[in-house]
Amino acid sequence: MRNSIFKDLKWVRRTSVRYFISGHRKKIHFAGLSVMGIAVGFIAVIVIIGIMNGLQQGYLRDIIEIDSYHMRIYPEDSTFLTSIISDAAELDQTAYVFPFYELQGVIRTPEGITEPCLIKGVPEDHYLRDSGLNGEALIISGSFNIPTIDELVIGRGLAANSGMGTGATAELLFLGEGKTINLVPLEKDTIVTGVFYSGYPEIDTMICYANIQLLEKILPRSIPAIGVKLKEIGKVDSIAETVRRIPGVVSVETWKDRSKSLYSALMLEKYSMMFILFLIFIVVSYNIKNSLERLIFLQKKDIGLLAAIGASKQSLVLTFALQGLYVSVLGTAAGIILGLIIAKNINVILSMIGKAYTAVSGIQSAFFSYNFPVTVVTRELVIVAFSVIAVSLLASWLAVRKILRFEPVRILHYE
Repeated sequence: MRNSIFKDLKWVRRTSVRYFISGHRKKIHFAGLSVMGIAVGFIAVIVIIGIMNGLQQGYLRDIIEIDSYHMRIYPEDSTFLTSIISDAAELDQTAYVFPFYELQGVIRTPEGITEPCLIKGVPEDHYLRDSGLNGEALIISGSFNIPTIDELVIGRGLAANSGMGTGATAELLFLGEGKTINLVPLEKDTIVTGVFYSGYPEIDTMICYANIQLLEKILPRSIPAIGVKLKEIGKVDSIAETVRRIPGVVSVETWKDRSKSLYSALMLEKYSMMFILFLIFIVVSYNIKNSLERLIFLQKKDIGLLAAIGASKQSLVLTFALQGLYVSVLGTAAGIILGLIIAKNINVILSMIGKAYTAVSGIQSAFFSYNFPVTVVTRELVIVAFSVIAVSLLASWLAVRKILRFEPVRILHYE
């Protein structure tokens, strides 16, 4: 019985391949357009979703490294601060642990120009020790130099809006903690020692860095939070569970918790685009179904002959259903290879198109000169590939199932 099954499968495989690659018969050879359609769809998915991934991950990476940090720890009391920092720093995945303050304020120039800002109080050597920060926030003027409470480092957008640069005097206005009342208006004169650039206006126009001692002085009764940078950001959830068990820790907030709404919005945007692009494969699958139905109609005589000499209907169904599998596999393979090549060289291709457009129209477009980041996620690619193959097989089954209703004697009689 087992040998019979293997023999049937071997016959099905050979017959289906012969039907797929033969081109001299009268039937319409449907594979070409379908393979091309699937390949084009995959190229679109890889390039468009790859660019979206690159832009989204770049945006999230900047927010995480500059603003949210990988993880924030909130101590129960200032007496636990040193021990929590020590215990967190001893974890294998910890790259850098530091205390910090955050305070909303206003920066004012000697000319009276005011701009809102988020003041981050960090250690003096913060920029040198935080490789994530110095990789995403590039110093374009001066240096990240905050040895005392008198220095300030600001973003390029904030510098442009206020008209300040390196060496300028800036007055910080904020609400600090008073001795008799909770909040009192305070001001502090500082000197801008550096200007950084992240590429995102919401970061560059809001954040400025000061020495942590300044905010300790302004907020004497507040407990600093503890920022944590990890070696592998993907392990943040497991590390957070470990940190929660450290004595004196009240709560732990990961970058996912802090940027939950933004992260959800970006994922919704990406998956919506993937669904729209997946409609290409639905259309191609419908074309496969129609082509197979026409193929079966034209090959009724062959089907009748094969059934008459002993081929089971199930074997015939599988033989013709495999035509759709071959089309989807070839289209998927071609689309992945071409898509990865185009995605890798998309900026070169756009630059060439931009030069041709400028030569023809005389107009230079900034779009073609933009350097798009591309990130292809293997897991997403595998999911799309298996989904396309599954949809193609479903379309093939819907097309060939009518073979089960064929009567060989009647087919051969009419032929």
